Amino acid sequence: MKSTVEKTEKNQVKITITVDAETFKSANHGAYLKGKADISVPGFRKGKAPLNIIIQRYGETTFYDDAFDEVFPDAYSSALKENDIQPVERPSINILEIGKQGVKFTCDVTVMPEIKLGKYKGVTIKAAEFKVTAKQVNAQIESERDKIARWVDIERAAEKGDRVTIDYKGFVDEKAFEGGEAQGHDLEIGSGSFIPGFEDQIIGMNKNDTKDIIVTFPEEYHNEDLKGKKARFEVKVNEIKVKEIPELDDEFAKDVSEFDTLDEYKKDIRNNLNEEAKNKRDADIENLLIAEILKDCKVDIPQPMIEREIDNLLNDMQRRMSYQGIKMEDYLRMTNTDINTLREQFKNDAENKVKTQLMFDAIKKAENFEVTDTDIEAELEIIAKSSAKSIEEIKKTFNEDNMSYLKDTAMTKKTMKYIKDNATINVLPEKKKAPANKKTSAKSVPAKKASADKAKKKTSPKNTTADKAKKKAPAKKEN
Repeated sequence: MKSTVEKTEKNQVKITITVDAETFKSANHGAYLKGKADISVPGFRKGKAPLNIIIQRYGETTFYDDAFDEVFPDAYSSALKENDIQPVERPSINILEIGKQGVKFTCDVTVMPEIKLGKYKGVTIKAAEFKVTAKQVNAQIESERDKIARWVDIERAAEKGDRVTIDYKGFVDEKAFEGGEAQGHDLEIGSGSFIPGFEDQIIGMNKNDTKDIIVTFPEEYHNEDLKGKKARFEVKVNEIKVKEIPELDDEFAKDVSEFDTLDEYKKDIRNNLNEEAKNKRDADIENLLIAEILKDCKVDIPQPMIEREIDNLLNDMQRRMSYQGIKMEDYLRMTNTDINTLREQFKNDAENKVKTQLMFDAIKKAENFEVTDTDIEAELEIIAKSSAKSIEEIKKTFNEDNMSYLKDTAMTKKTMKYIKDNATINVLPEKKKAPANKKTSAKSVPAKKASADKAKKKTSPKNTTADKAKKKAPAKKEN
């Protein structure tokens, strides 16, 4: 096998490959052995006709296509290796000569582009420091308090923040409309889950009260028959409940964590937030360094590489949506878009990812980096730790693709570490955000301070989402 290479244009080469007569003859005979079972020749049982008889009847080229398919993979692979060519997509093939003398063909190949590195050592960046505040710690604690809060019956008029259980029936032009009726529906006043104006009109109602609520469906409502229509709802309040939030004490800490005291629990939250802040800072530093280096990199990326990365991004998106039970066609319909528009939206991200990988490969080559056994063991240890398995167990499940991915990950980390070690990183204090306007929060009752004459100690279902799912409520606002 012989090959020559001619550069035709940017990132394009033409490889001319010649396969000798003996190799092609052998491939042709192999194609005959595989295909003769399907060939009928008068005077012979099907599949038993000799090669020369088949050629006499059907022509010299009978098995040439199959013979070419036989010799092509090895010939092409050898040409790529011999000429140190890295293709980025399948080649376009043109057969110039084929016969007893052998086969000669060309491959038009899009190849990996050359990237010109600029400055990648001694890069200087400014990065923000992320500090954990008492406000952040308290916010997480309040979130936990809210998660385990109970809803208890209360004998008073409904207020914002209460949960009411209601029956309702809707009418448009004094005609009941489909899906506008429910019994025993749980609604948190102020949640905004119903159409505008509905929840506010429940405020002030008492248990067993009935009332006509007048609202207008939004113009952008999902039901075409109800858009912009004025509606009347007959509403009855069956129950009123108030949120009972647990007291902030050691007992609360024991309920939501492995710690015996509130101080220990707060310390653990702060430690976790500090770790998250550190990871965020490190990720931001790496992104800033990459962006700075890419400014000086010059490369003309072939379109097939960008298209392939767009495919990867779309596949990742589709996989994430599948975890939520969403199909791509449903997403496109809901967002009123199409796959080509979505691909265009991913184009810049895809191009940046490809350029970043080319930059990493170029630095690796310039610095002669190699992945060592120690690097591999470190990656395996991370996987083993996260999966609660031993390194040996992980190795047993790994195939060639897994190991290749592991090596790529280790190489990327090694290259990134080199960039960081040789950079000047100025960490600046985090910019303070302008204070937000204070908002009055919905009233709630601390668990130990709710008076007996105001609230009955009755536990209601904790999962408000599940409660709302019990009844169909088409009068809700569209998300």
